[in-house]
Amino acid sequence: MKPKTNANRHRLLVEGKDDFYVIPALCKRFSVLESFEIIDKKGKDSLLASIPAEINLLTRPENTRLGIVLDADQSLTERWKQLKHILENKGYNIPQKPELSGTILSSPALGLPQIGIWLMPNNELPGMLEDFIRLLVPIDDESLAFAEETLSTLESQGLQKYVPNHRAKALIHTWLAWQENPGTPLGSAITRRVLSTDTELCQHFVDWLNKLFNPANP
Repeated sequence: MKPKTNANRHRLLVEGKDDFYVIPALCKRFSVLESFEIIDKKGKDSLLASIPAEINLLTRPENTRLGIVLDADQSLTERWKQLKHILENKGYNIPQKPELSGTILSSPALGLPQIGIWLMPNNELPGMLEDFIRLLVPIDDESLAFAEETLSTLESQGLQKYVPNHRAKALIHTWLAWQENPGTPLGSAITRRVLSTDTELCQHFVDWLNKLFNPANP
């Protein structure tokens, strides 16, 4: 499903094309009202650099909201410090660490838009979107462990070509290559029920989206 561009000015910033398709698939699965436009910033550095301008853009209309979905990568603490620095400079009060259920910030006295932050995979651990997806693999699936063993064998022999930071990507795409329709994209894997969305993590994520963008229609 291709994300829709909405007439309103609510915006959800993501760092890549996989997020751009995974989030609408989750919205469809949970009947989340897509009252926001998803913006692919084509990289975490570009996303981070764009935040001040995005805040300025959304300060002008009333009742506008800004969402940020960003990979924690190797260090959730360091990623949070980056965001904290950017947002404090714009006038927001930032907690010392992200909320496990997703962070939502308000600064109505300054007329700033409400901002929501979700750090992949779960606001607690280092990692990325693919680590979030890994947690959606059905619990009775035995091939994921075999995919783990396969990567470990490659690594022990020095045959892997992916960098360590991308191991989660290699793992989930190896697992997807072994499904009924090999190579299914991440978003389609959700839509086609290859991945399970009956998880607390998914519920927390869609609850965060609704609280941020659809507070009157949770």
